[in-house]
Amino acid sequence: MSNKPKIKFVGQPIFKQVISLIDAVQSVGRFIKIIEAKVHDKNFLKELDLISFSMVVFDRSYNYDHQYALWTSHSVYFVTRIKRNAV
Repeated sequence: MSNKPKIKFVGQPIFKQVISLIDAVQSVGRFIKIIEAKVHDKNFLKELDLISFSMVVFDRSYNYDHQYALWTSHSVYFVTRIKRNAV
């Protein structure tokens, strides 16, 4: 017999995702945002306030060429995955 409590959802469960920016030198969070999972998370890219010579690493692939061009012009470096269907 299990003593684990059972969780019941009323209506649809709400899923969230956390997006964070961590200062690698000081090991502190500079940007933390919690959004609903159904919101496309590439929308947060324009909210990042990055200084020149920052380096940003994403574990997801984003097709946001306009934002990448802006960062490149401001000497912000980034690494992201390539989409599977990229040519």
